[in-house]
Amino acid sequence: MAAIVSSLSLPIADINEREVDVAIEFVDQIDGDFNFIKRHSSSFVRDKMIAQSAGILVAVADEKAMVKKLRGMIPFEVATFGWNRTRNQLDALGSARRRMNGELPFKTETGHYVIDVEIDNIFSYDDLEFETKQIPGVLETGLFVGFADKIVLHGKKIQLMSRTEFK
Repeated sequence: MAAIVSSLSLPIADINEREVDVAIEFVDQIDGDFNFIKRHSSSFVRDKMIAQSAGILVAVADEKAMVKKLRGMIPFEVATFGWNRTRNQLDALGSARRRMNGELPFKTETGHYVIDVEIDNIFSYDDLEFETKQIPGVLETGLFVGFADKIVLHGKKIQLMSRTEFK
């Protein structure tokens, strides 16, 4: 993404200096209430800070990623200290495993591990987000609740959805 922005000579702001006007997230699963799961990231902590700062957050996904209810694998960014204890506590939600990069544990850009948890049924996104952050060592999740303002679905055709503009 940074390479595309740079090639277009678009300015990139430092989040410490100003708020983000527009942020774009490529997501793995999204629902009609504009909640989504992002599974591929180099730092969920960074992604959530940018999402919270963004004036407009655009979620981009394959049209097949639009679902009635989010479910499946949710990544959690966790502290490296005591990571196995954190994984054991996350395992109560579903099958939890540390993400690997070949033979080595996957480390985020912010120096943490990612633990993927397969969750079959989420009763409340807000409750899941709150309860998992009460587990010592969980820093952030790949579950984004209430952040997206617009959705771009691609597939056989491009579909644009907005929760801030009405037709």
